[in-house]
Parts: sequence; structure tokens; C-alpha cells
Amino acid sequence: MNMKSIYRYRKAWSFPERTEEFLKTKLTGKILHICCGASNLGDIRLDIEKQPEQKTEGFLIGDMYNLPFRNNSFDSAFIDPAWNIPYHKRMKFCYEIRDKIKLNGLLILNAPFIPKIKCCILKEVYYGERSFYMANVSLISIYQKVQSQFNF
Repeated sequence: MNMKSIYRYRKAWSFPERTEEFLKTKLTGKILHICCGASNLGDIRLDIEKQPEQKTEGFLIGDMYNLPFRNNSFDSAFIDPAWNIPYHKRMKFCYEIRDKIKLNGLLILNAPFIPKIKCCILKEVYYGERSFYMANVSLISIYQKVQSQFNF
């Protein structure tokens, strides 16, 4: 099936330079950036469509619900998902990403919600200073994976 004939996408945006610089101070080791849009932040970047500004090296087309990586492969993972994801689908991608992070690795989420992620502890939360009145607020939540999801 040719998905381009079914869906049409708007040009993706990239983070303001100040936000990318902040994220660089938090991300360590081998970095996975999911829903990367036009950003070139991260060693491996994944999105559903490649943007013209996106470097080819390190970029993959993929789905945040079915990541094509082995578990415990990354030191840090960052995701900036679509903000209108239905409530009942939010945890699926959080757990999918958590599984790809090594023990003691970081999961950084930019979204208007702060989920409780099993096997991770919430270390820090930052909010966007350019948030508009009566609109969604950009929250950057930083989690650390403290337990393997396979411990019984």
C-alpha cells in the first residue's frame, strides 16, 4: 500500500534553537529521536515521513508504536509526539520507547501531559516559557529507567 496516496502532511517544524540547545545538555550516549520532524537532533532519528531539511544519515521512516530496534539499545530517547493523541493510546508509545532504553537511561517527552511510566522515575519537568494563554503548555518531562520491564 502506498501511504503517500492516502495521507497528506504539512511541513514539519523543528524546535527553536534554544530548546534544541537545552535538550543537548540532557541527552547522553546513543540517542534515539522519535517523531523528529525536521530536527537533526539525535544519532538515530525516526518519523513517518522524511522532511527536506532532514539529513539522510541516521534517519529512518517508522512508527512510534512499533519501533524497529532491539530492547535496551539506547542511552537516551526523546519524543515529541503529536499533541492530539487520544488518551487511550498515550501509554503504548511510552512503553515502546521505555523498552528501547538501557537501564539508567533517559526518556525525554515533550507533550502537554505527564504520564506515569512503569519502571521509570520522573526526574525533572520543564515548561515552555512561550506558552499561550488557554492553550496546551509544552512540558518536557525527563524520566530515568530504573528497572528492567522484564524483572518479575
